[in-house]
Amino acid sequence: MTKAQQEIKELKQDVVSIKKFLEQKMQSSQDVNEPASKFSQQAIEGYAKQAGQTVSEFVKDKSKQVTSAARDTTAYIKKNPVKSTLVSVAVGAIIGAILKK
Repeated sequence: MTKAQQEIKELKQDVVSIKKFLEQKMQSSQDVNEPASKFSQQAIEGYAKQAGQTVSEFVKDKSKQVTSAARDTTAYIKKNPVKSTLVSVAVGAIIGAILKK
């Protein structure tokens, strides 16, 4: 698993944890019948919105990194077509040999 995939997985787990926490706080404030609870629905919606923005920013950042890496790779291949082809053939041969076993 790549670092970006691991970070996305961890981020999703964090969002699920936050969601469960906020649901529990909302439920407990309803159970105690506290309309002015410090975990009011407005506060929870604010936390959820902030979490959504954080996730959105993270995804945009990772998307930019992937786009940049793809652009750099394409530029390298165009500058070094023979070397890139030889490396690709070598990697393919190694993978083929490993899978053949």
